[in-house]
Amino acid sequence: MSTVKRIESVGRLLGMRWKWLVLVVAMMVSACAPSAGADLPGGGEECDSDPGSATDISAEPKDWLDYGLYLRWTDSAGCLVRIDVISHHRGAEHCGWEAMQFITIGEPLGASIAEEDLGELGRYLWDPDGVLPDGPFGTEIERADLPASSYDTGYRRGDDELWLDESDDSVIFVINEGTGQAWEKSTSGLCA
Repeated sequence: MSTVKRIESVGRLLGMRWKWLVLVVAMMVSACAPSAGADLPGGGEECDSDPGSATDISAEPKDWLDYGLYLRWTDSAGCLVRIDVISHHRGAEHCGWEAMQFITIGEPLGASIAEEDLGELGRYLWDPDGVLPDGPFGTEIERADLPASSYDTGYRRGDDELWLDESDDSVIFVINEGTGQAWEKSTSGLCA
């Protein structure tokens, strides 16, 4: 029996025409599908924002979403942050780098990285297993061992908190409850 015939049969059982059944099924599937190009753990929502602000999702470069899965962050109010403000993604699969991660942030934090020179960006790596040629990058850290000059930025990804050190831009911290990770700043990790 063809797929169309099966849909027609199910539609008749439900008292629906098959085209309407297809539409209902398509709507159900699309409602369960993740956002294109973005992974949204622990919630977050698109908020009314000032034009050009870190949470003005309409201003983010949409074509970036075509090139990979971005791991979304939120601000302290739970609003989604643009992917060109905090650019967080896993390493390229075609290079065998899926086990490591990148976070790139602008200077100052909250500024877009879309127009910046790559050499001047804060690009931080989490690669404790040494997947990258110059690795490993990053170490585990306890919240109690954070430098006194570090501070919580208010940015979140699920239960993770983004911390910066105001006296040392060579590292950022991703903290979850009592433990976390110290991500190292690097220009490594470019894969063709």
